[in-house]
Amino acid sequence: MSVQRIDGDRWDWVEPFWLCVLPWTSHEFERHWAVGTFAEYQDDGLGVCRAAMLRIGATAYLAQAHPHGPAGCERVVLSAAADSADSRRDLDNALAHLGLRESDLGAVRAGLGPARWRLSRLDDNGREYELARCQTRSCADHLCRTYTAKDHTRLYRVRGPTDETAAASG
Repeated sequence: MSVQRIDGDRWDWVEPFWLCVLPWTSHEFERHWAVGTFAEYQDDGLGVCRAAMLRIGATAYLAQAHPHGPAGCERVVLSAAADSADSRRDLDNALAHLGLRESDLGAVRAGLGPARWRLSRLDDNGREYELARCQTRSCADHLCRTYTAKDHTRLYRVRGPTDETAAASG
């Protein structure tokens, strides 16, 4: 099966990076894909949130909906992890496995594509080695803090789109 429920550990430390709004409510998604019942919890300001951690193809996603929230919130928002290397690839993977076209979606996040925030380690000779790429600065900063806490002798650096532009022009 191309859509399966998975354990939520993937989301313990990394923030979700929303990709799109699917054409289904959480109840419709449950029935259509036979993934079992979405978990429910109270979400400040929006009431009940229904959520499920899913594997669609080989990628992990978070599916969330607010059935009693403002108009449009009842549809499932599909997110990849913010440490995804390429959010466009994640969206295309989901569409292929769900049998959807981009025009079927309620909304698509602008600017999807390769991760733009880079975590690097500097060695003793000043050479820089890329360790990870992230979709958001906060994800890259979190990884930097995590690496630094484990290894105080190394220097870790977060670089973003403006750093790469400055390096290319200077």
